[in-house]
Amino acid sequence: MFKRLILSASVVAASLTAQAQINAFKFNQRGGGFNVTVGGFNSNFDKIYDNYRLEKVVGNSPDDLLGGPGKFEKPSNLLPAIGIGGYGVSSSIIFGGELNFYGGTTASKDYSFTALEKPLVAEKNRKYTLKTNFMAVDALATFGVIVLSSKHFAIYPLIGVGYGASAVRLRDDKDNRQYPFYTLVGDNGNKENMFISNQNVVLDFSVNADFYLDGGKSDESKGFKLGVRVGYRNQLASFGYKANYKSIQDNLEDNDLAKNPVFYSQYDTKPITSEEQIFKKLGNSGPYVKLTIGVGNLKKKR
Repeated sequence: MFKRLILSASVVAASLTAQAQINAFKFNQRGGGFNVTVGGFNSNFDKIYDNYRLEKVVGNSPDDLLGGPGKFEKPSNLLPAIGIGGYGVSSSIIFGGELNFYGGTTASKDYSFTALEKPLVAEKNRKYTLKTNFMAVDALATFGVIVLSSKHFAIYPLIGVGYGASAVRLRDDKDNRQYPFYTLVGDNGNKENMFISNQNVVLDFSVNADFYLDGGKSDESKGFKLGVRVGYRNQLASFGYKANYKSIQDNLEDNDLAKNPVFYSQYDTKPITSEEQIFKKLGNSGPYVKLTIGVGNLKKKR
C-alpha cells in the first residue's frame, strides 16, 4: 500500500516537474539584471558598543553643571538594510556586484540640568538631547550559480566578498562633551560629535529566490521580478579602529593621559600604549532577511 502511494506520488511529481519545465543544475542559463534590496540586518553592534567602552562616555558637561551628565544610550541591533546591485549570467554562473547600507536606527534621550547663571545669583533649567546611531556599509563582488529555474522563478546561492565598514556615531546638541581617553580632537574638538569606526573584509553568503512576473517564452524568464534573500554578513574581526577619522593607535601614542596608569586604572594597571590593550578584535556580523525588487531575464543558452 505504502509503496504504491510513494510510487504514485513520484509519478505525479515527475509529471508536474516536466510540465513546469524546471531546470535543475543544467548550467544552460544566460542573462542578467538589476536589483534593489530592502530588509533588516540583526547586527552584533552591542558588542562593538561595549568594546568601545561607550558606557563610560557622557554627553554635555559644562563647567557650571550641577548634577551628573547624561549617557549615550545603546540603539537596537536590528538595522534597516537597503542595497543596489547588478549581475550577469553565463552558463548559469552568476557574477556581479552590489552596494549595501545598514543603519537608520537611533537611540535618543533627553536630559535636563540646573546651571548657575553668572554671577551666581540665579538658577536656570537647561535641556539637551543625546543621540547614538549604528551604521554599516559594504561593497561586494558577488558570485553564484542557478540551481533551479523555470519560466517564472530561479533559486540560487550567492557569495559576496569585499570591503565593509561599521561605525558608531554619538551626537550632542550642546558644545561641550567628555571624550573617551583614546580620542584626541583638534582645537574645536569640544564642538565635534564623535564618530568611531572599524573596517575589514566582508564575507557574505545568501540563498535567493526570484519570481518573474512576466514569463516570456516557454524557455525564458524576463521582466519585473520580486524575490527574497536570506543570508549572513560576516565582517572579519579587526583592530584598525578610528575615532573621528584618526587611528586610535595614533591617538594613544600622542596622548600622555593614556600612559598614566593611575588615571586609567579602571582599564589597566599598566600604561596603555596600544589598542590591543583596551579593545577586543571584533567585526560587525549577523544574519539578515531582504526583499529583492528588480528587472532581469534568464533564457536557455543556445
